[in-house]
Amino acid sequence: MFWRGLGEPDRGDNRRKAGRVFTQHVECSLGEVLDLSATGLRVRTKGRPPVSPGDLFSMTIKGYTDEFSVMCQCAWVKKTGWFSREIGVLFAEVSPEARARLSEIGRTAHTNAECGEDFEKFRRAS
Repeated sequence: MFWRGLGEPDRGDNRRKAGRVFTQHVECSLGEVLDLSATGLRVRTKGRPPVSPGDLFSMTIKGYTDEFSVMCQCAWVKKTGWFSREIGVLFAEVSPEARARLSEIGRTAHTNAECGEDFEKFRRAS
C-alpha cells in the first residue's frame, strides 16, 4: 500500500491547512525545526518550553544562509520524552522578506539530506 510507513491519510495526523515540508539543518530560537508549512512550523526543544499555548513571541529562524525573525503564536506543546518537547507554532506576522526566506527553506528542503555535511561546514566557517 502506498501509505504504509507514511501514516494513514484518514487518521487525522496532518490537520494543517497547508501541506508540510520536513526540514533538516534548520534551527530557530526555540530549537530544531522539524517541519514547515505556509502557516507555521513544528519545533523540537529540550527542557521546559519557554512558551505556552496562546503566547505571542518573536522567533529567530536560522535558515541555510542567514537568520531572520518572525512574530509567532504558540499553538500547542507536547511532551515527547523526559527532557524534550515539540511545539506547534503559527506565524502571526510575516514580513515579505521573511516570507521569501521561509519559501527558500521550503523549496530547498528536499535536497537537505544530500548536502547536510556541507551546511554544517558552511555554518562553522561563517
